[in-house]
Amino acid sequence: MCIARAQAVDATVRFLVWRVPESWDGQGLSDRRACLAVILAEALLLKRVAALPVFTLAAQHNNGRSRASDLMEYLSLRHVPVQTVAIEGLPPTVWEDAVEVFGEMDPEHWRGAPAQALIRHTRETFWRSGIHASVMKLAGELHGTGMQPTAGLFDPSPRVAEVAARVRRRLGPAYVGVHVRRGDKLLMPGLDAATQPEAVADRVAQLAPMGVRTVYVATNDTKADYGTALAKRGFRCFSSHCWALTSTAGIEDLADNFFIFAVEMQIVDAATVCVRTFNDSMPWYRASLTKPSHHLMDRSMHDYVFGFSATGTSCSWPESPLVSLVNLDAGMKHPRGSRRCAEGEERRPKPCDYSIAVFEGERRDWWELPACIWPMEVRGGTCEGTFELLEPTLRNVSSGMSVWTEYFGALAAFTDSIAAGLSRRSTLYGFENVSEKHRNLTSGVVPRRGAVFCYASMGSALLRDRHGTFEIVAGQYCVVPAPLRIELHGNTRLVAIHTHPFEPLRTMGGPIESKGRLRYVDGCSDTLLLAPPRLSDPCLNFLHFPPNIHQTLHTHPSVRCGLIASGAGYCLDAELRKLELQEGMVWAIPKDTVHSFHTAESKQELNVIAFHPDSDWGPMDEDHPMLNRTWVDGKKIDNCAQSHRNPDMLRTDQSLAQQLAQHLSQLAPAGKQGTGSSAETWAAHLVLIEVVESEEPRPVELRELRQAPSDPSDSPNMLVCRAELSNVQSAQPLQRLSLDLEATDA
Repeated sequence: MCIARAQAVDATVRFLVWRVPESWDGQGLSDRRACLAVILAEALLLKRVAALPVFTLAAQHNNGRSRASDLMEYLSLRHVPVQTVAIEGLPPTVWEDAVEVFGEMDPEHWRGAPAQALIRHTRETFWRSGIHASVMKLAGELHGTGMQPTAGLFDPSPRVAEVAARVRRRLGPAYVGVHVRRGDKLLMPGLDAATQPEAVADRVAQLAPMGVRTVYVATNDTKADYGTALAKRGFRCFSSHCWALTSTAGIEDLADNFFIFAVEMQIVDAATVCVRTFNDSMPWYRASLTKPSHHLMDRSMHDYVFGFSATGTSCSWPESPLVSLVNLDAGMKHPRGSRRCAEGEERRPKPCDYSIAVFEGERRDWWELPACIWPMEVRGGTCEGTFELLEPTLRNVSSGMSVWTEYFGALAAFTDSIAAGLSRRSTLYGFENVSEKHRNLTSGVVPRRGAVFCYASMGSALLRDRHGTFEIVAGQYCVVPAPLRIELHGNTRLVAIHTHPFEPLRTMGGPIESKGRLRYVDGCSDTLLLAPPRLSDPCLNFLHFPPNIHQTLHTHPSVRCGLIASGAGYCLDAELRKLELQEGMVWAIPKDTVHSFHTAESKQELNVIAFHPDSDWGPMDEDHPMLNRTWVDGKKIDNCAQSHRNPDMLRTDQSLAQQLAQHLSQLAPAGKQGTGSSAETWAAHLVLIEVVESEEPRPVELRELRQAPSDPSDSPNMLVCRAELSNVQSAQPLQRLSLDLEATDA
């Protein structure tokens, strides 16, 4: 929602003019932007055009030089629903038909004032000029950080966006952005300790995703050596003081510290992980995607009383601004709080009625591919969906058995059909800091929703999901809901398999035993470590091969992957090629691959952890121990009768996916051939589906915005599809967006 700045002024237009004296009440850029938010909010509530005043930006924030600015060299108002005009562009008639207002002004009482201009006068400081509560509330929604828990509606100016984009291209597609605020806030107890280089480096090490080793630190403190502290932990540090990076990015006027600040705020906002100083620090510019704002110190930026604003949180989720022209006054009367993540917790957003079905592969008729279902969620008033596509480096794994001895991150990904029209995506991760290559790495993240199966064969690790933190040591295993953060201690090996759709029963077990409890084949044994909660769900197994075993060549109808827990042996394929197996190796065998395990030459036993993405055994609604041992008249009760068919039971991701998959084949276009990708091209096709209670799922039309403007804040490495959601259900076949992934290195 945006009204452009006025170009030609109509004499009938009514204005709001704040008289800001020259060289008066100089403050920093954030403070003056908050003042501008007040002026815009008041104009919006009064239904007037806002005249943009010229503010004084304080010399103490700019190396001793003050600046006069209307802030448009740093900001864009294209998403602020207020019409504006430069104060020098006001028509002469404004001053002839004006009413001066001193002190607090209630917009509800002054909205119908006939004067062409309302002139507002400032006092000794802007914030003592008298601001109505409804104006202050709306201004907080527009400004965000420090006022309300929103990202606000201010965009970067074109020049700020351009320079920030050039710097981000030098940083790469993934980095951690940190804003360290010290100079004007060091009187706050505890701030000095929280922003010391070692403390900041420790916080970055906790939050950095796996493989992300680049950090941008935005600070005006030239004495603190953040680069050395971060380098000790394996990170590369950049900042505005590294002019080899930024001087080539187009910053001509290095004397304007406010411009540098604006650029750095855009760089931090666009980072993969954002870390800010205070618990009420939000994205400085409007954010199109919601992500957590982590903080260095659990206190408000306005709190100088120790402990007053402590919330016991590690991050906050920015809300969407409550800006609506419908019943705006009523909306401003009700305060709201921010959604915060408790320490060690990722707050789970609310589910919504939409899901994304991803059809991915090389087949020409895309609707015949099995669908992977990704439910969408409500974050800050917006329905958002995240889905996973197979990266070329992960899907091009060898057709035979693959093994890894050095690993840190995602290794391979597989898609298996688990029901008619439905697939399950499994991504294999390995984490070790035993090898010289990875000995300084300690933190990994398995993102998205779904489940993560883990096993540690050596050392120990701390695992943190949305329910809390726990430790597993060598020989232990677990399954937890994603996302999962993994903190490795020294000399640790751990395998993690992420799978979706599946909501696990959060479980930890171990240590594993010396032999299996179930008979397998050729003298081997097996233990079902983590059983499927329902038929077709994933499971984790422990396989024991005694010495001198020659296993029968065989295949599996779905992927098998895991880790060699102990011992040694080898694997043979269909051509009898030998692949040596040793303790600590991560391995994967694609479906339908002929193979067999052997211990005859090693003379040792071989113990293997094996993940299965599916199961042909497990409880069902009509067959499970509680039901089977419930008898009536000496017989098992029949729960298929109508009186038993409406249970109050959990609706999991996998049950939702199975429900949707049953209807996708009915929704697919009939009688059309060759409308998908070519047989040689790997492509993904996305279908948005609405789930209506007690009704069959139905497609929602996606219509491309052909003239959608590009967003300067978009990363140059980001592939963006812009579409709008139709309010009317389409009677046409499934609508889709297709992405050609052949040359995409996601």
